[in-house]
Amino acid sequence: MKNLPNHIFNLALLLIFGTACNIMPSRNITSLRFEQELSGNQYPFVYQNEENSPRLSELRKSYNLDELVAGKESDLEKVLSLLAWTNAQWSHSGSNTPSDNSTFTILEEARSGKKFRCVEYGIVLRSVLAAYGYPARTLGLKTRDVETTRIGAGHVLTEVWMPQFEKWVILDAQFNTMPLLGGVPLNAVEFQAAIIEKQSFVLINSQGTVSSKTRKKYLNFIPHYLYYFDFRMDQREIPYAESKKYQDKGILQLVPLGANEPKVFQRSRDISKDLHYTHSLADFYQKPIMP
Repeated sequence: MKNLPNHIFNLALLLIFGTACNIMPSRNITSLRFEQELSGNQYPFVYQNEENSPRLSELRKSYNLDELVAGKESDLEKVLSLLAWTNAQWSHSGSNTPSDNSTFTILEEARSGKKFRCVEYGIVLRSVLAAYGYPARTLGLKTRDVETTRIGAGHVLTEVWMPQFEKWVILDAQFNTMPLLGGVPLNAVEFQAAIIEKQSFVLINSQGTVSSKTRKKYLNFIPHYLYYFDFRMDQREIPYAESKKYQDKGILQLVPLGANEPKVFQRSRDISKDLHYTHSLADFYQKPIMP
């Protein structure tokens, strides 16, 4: 590696020694297995809509979002337009946070020049999708070694229910991309399987298929995050203490068969008090009840 440019050489050293010392997560990926049947648990899933989140109408007007979807006939076209708009609102920063986690606060502070994390992209995209009647949720991704690594153990994106396809699909607003296989968008678990099995999926956005450079960058980043999957059962922008829960747990986490149920995040933060664990794909990807 001695002939590499300094910045690439330093990055390579960080990846090698950071992983060896459990500072950064392992980039190894493996096939995942889940149960297919419903568990029978009655989870109180709540998604934003104009009835329970009246500021969605204000969001459409304040940011002229109707112009984005005007003339778009399919769900796919509309969703990709909203994805691109969200991506363009600020540049990514992995360390900056807004003064609070509401969509309006994030967008207002972004207008003043602030940059935010993947988390904020997930929140804003969820709300703009909900403003057009799409049930959406911020989806937390966690690496297999989420408990033992010190940094880089999680990523956040968005899943949306698309009536056109009758399924949940992922959108990553930080990278302005959606995975597609055989013309059908993929959910997070399907995307992981497509990567592992080297299926012929494409990454798209509102401009079409992404460039080979963008594809390479994203596929170098995302695969090892696709191990644990979780979302808050109540997606309204209300305090967590007020949100609906199941057995006093407000977050549903999908855990692969044979995997540990993670109790801490990056060695320090207790997450077990909020997580209800399931192995069931049917639990995790239930069709939302529309208002």
